[in-house]
Amino acid sequence: MGPLPVLGRRGDHPACVTGAGGARGRHRHHGHHQPHPGGPQRRGGSRNPPHPHRGLHPPDARGGRRPCGPGHRGRRLSARLPGGGGRSAASHRRGPLQRRADPCRDRGGCRRAATGAPPPGGGDAVQVRGHGRSGRDGGCRRPAARCSPGDRAGGASGRRRVELTVPRALAVLVRVGTPLLLAATASACAPRPPAPASTRPVVVVAVATPLSGDRATLGVAIRNGVQLAVEGYAARMAALGFDLRLAAFDDRARADVGRANATRIVADPEILLVVGHLTSSVALPASGIYAAAGLAMVSPASSDPQLTERGFETVFRVVGRDDVQGRAAAEFAASDLKARRVVIARDGSALGRAAAAAFRQAALRLGISVDGELEVGGDPASLLGVLGASPPDLIFLAMPFAQAGAVIREVRRREVSSAFIGPDWLDSPRLLQAAGRNAVGTYFTLVAGPPDFYPGAEGFVRDYRKRFVAEPAAFALQAYDAAVLGLEAIFRAARAAGGRPSRRQVADAIRGTAFRGLGGTFRFDPRGDPDPANYFIVRVTSANPGEWERRTLVRTLRLPPPAAPR
Repeated sequence: MGPLPVLGRRGDHPACVTGAGGARGRHRHHGHHQPHPGGPQRRGGSRNPPHPHRGLHPPDARGGRRPCGPGHRGRRLSARLPGGGGRSAASHRRGPLQRRADPCRDRGGCRRAATGAPPPGGGDAVQVRGHGRSGRDGGCRRPAARCSPGDRAGGASGRRRVELTVPRALAVLVRVGTPLLLAATASACAPRPPAPASTRPVVVVAVATPLSGDRATLGVAIRNGVQLAVEGYAARMAALGFDLRLAAFDDRARADVGRANATRIVADPEILLVVGHLTSSVALPASGIYAAAGLAMVSPASSDPQLTERGFETVFRVVGRDDVQGRAAAEFAASDLKARRVVIARDGSALGRAAAAAFRQAALRLGISVDGELEVGGDPASLLGVLGASPPDLIFLAMPFAQAGAVIREVRRREVSSAFIGPDWLDSPRLLQAAGRNAVGTYFTLVAGPPDFYPGAEGFVRDYRKRFVAEPAAFALQAYDAAVLGLEAIFRAARAAGGRPSRRQVADAIRGTAFRGLGGTFRFDPRGDPDPANYFIVRVTSANPGEWERRTLVRTLRLPPPAAPR
């Protein structure tokens, strides 16, 4: 048996040419063509239905695609096969005559098939002659070194010359070449044996935060911050003999989902730390589940005082408290604004009453006079009666941004020049939608700021951008600090225990840590609050909601938590 024929040009797709491997005059084209009556077909284009590949070949060597049309069905292959015989392709044409390729010459190499203009029937047919002792190989695709001597001899082999259509040559290749191809590639294509699984014990850090829904932007930033910390500690934990991994849980900012996730988390004995949650409404119920299992939870964002007021020894946070925001606002009012008289406007919620009480208590202690306090309902103009003929220096707004915006707009409409300050409830560009340009100049407090509020956070920002190709949103830095704090505790507890630490040992190590992170240096008080914590005073500088993040940091205060009850 002689060498196999070379099939066509690169880019020819076997599914797009007419097969001739069966009965005389029958085509094999994915079953889409009907058999022709025996005998030659008339010259011309095909009447067969279009190919299911929508008339396109796979990419050829030049990156383009070739049309699959009638001209392709007329493409022929000329080869010299052992024994000759067979029906001449001239008796079974599917298109116009095709240009013949140049023969190989005795120059130690093979020349490519000549290509001419596309025939009238479509396509650009090329006639290729196969390898053998024929003295001709116009379509040889092999490198020169692989051409057989007979290809370049130039003498006739004495064998009968047979012209085949591409499909008939394909049939020969399938019958003869497929077993050889399979044998040659079996070892190369065999799957590699899997890498041996690590036998080291696993330590898992869980991050629980909203990864979908309206709060997903902040939640994803929290997850990314934790991921950076885990990746940074992986080598240190490996040196102790542990594989460190991260598990993310989407609480969707819903208390019921947060409780369900907390139940799943505590059931996994490999989890030694939880970083979460974003919202206090989820952190409060979930923290009780973690505490019952002795699992440490460090929140990067929850500021509700109740989170650490229930006596749970495994619950911590790295941000300040809402009731201290009022104290921060009062200290700024006294020292920077030189305010002497203030009025408090609040809503009827428990949070509004608590924030107003904290501000009033701190203001009175600092010598500021509180001229009045009013619960503002649906009529923002009701506050004007409390302001009186002599407006105060400052109005403290303990209410959500939409209601606060309406109050600001109404007060400015009456040309009252009092300054405004409030807690972080006002931190939303939607404040501008309610108040418009009247909101410019308003102050509010924050328990956590963007990375540019923290000296020395440039490296974190650079690493975050490189790793996630995004800017770190609020609480990404706090999540990183919370994770590093917990990982350092795990590391020290494991080294002290000489092996895998218990959850209780990790929680005890966190409580005894004097931590120096990107947000500053602090310890935890007996309740789990950071001492001291950062509080930021921010001023609105633009009426454009798209420029909300350009608000100006006016001052940073580091204040201790309220004294713990004895």
